[in-house]
Amino acid sequence: MAPRRLNETATWYIDVTSPGGLDRFSPGFTGTLRVRVMHALVRAAMNQRDDWDFDGWDAPVNQVQLAGTLMLFSLANLAGCQAMGMRFSDRERDAVFHFWRYVGLLMGVHPELVPTCEEDTWRLFWLEADTEFEPDDDSFLLAQALHGGRDEGWATELARAYLSSYSRLILGKSNADRLGLPDNKPLQAAVLATSVVNRVLDYRRVIPGMTWLSEELGQRSRRGFIARGLAESGGDRTYGRHDSLTAAG
Repeated sequence: MAPRRLNETATWYIDVTSPGGLDRFSPGFTGTLRVRVMHALVRAAMNQRDDWDFDGWDAPVNQVQLAGTLMLFSLANLAGCQAMGMRFSDRERDAVFHFWRYVGLLMGVHPELVPTCEEDTWRLFWLEADTEFEPDDDSFLLAQALHGGRDEGWATELARAYLSSYSRLILGKSNADRLGLPDNKPLQAAVLATSVVNRVLDYRRVIPGMTWLSEELGQRSRRGFIARGLAESGGDRTYGRHDSLTAAG
């Protein structure tokens, strides 16, 4: 379930961040509204359960969690790209936070909680860090479900191990150990080497046409990677599974 959900979320992310992805009735726009409705249905269902611990867990899919997730797509993603050797101008950084501010409003994050700029996002990040970002037992189980060994193709297993090494470098030794991420030194070296290569290739901006070419290659590679993941995990982007369950209910 966890890999399937991850691939479905990654597909949504690609839909949203592709050119024109947030145009009215585009896949990114409609997918975001579907996610908002799904969150509302989850809250409604959980609120009716007698075993939901409001004192210990707060409201299900609450505003703090939504705002924290939004920061992962903006601040954490930007920091990760920089760690991988990419550089951004002040204007580009502002555009990233403005973009995700709009996505947050579509997602249903309260306007007063949606950061307006990078400084605002850092302020909210440190407020949430006290309660939301410490790995617990559930975090460990989720990490193992995502990174644990499964009988899949060698390319998928290598990609997962590479991403796990990237996660260890970004999260730090303490958090990575809590999540049970493998300490693969050769692949960590490969991640660092990738960062160096990206840093060199980032000078493409001075070569006419290279930015367009890198965008095209990046878009094709990420769509291909996620398409393979969806096929292997049985992901469903048509929402047909949910529609049939609704009809049956």
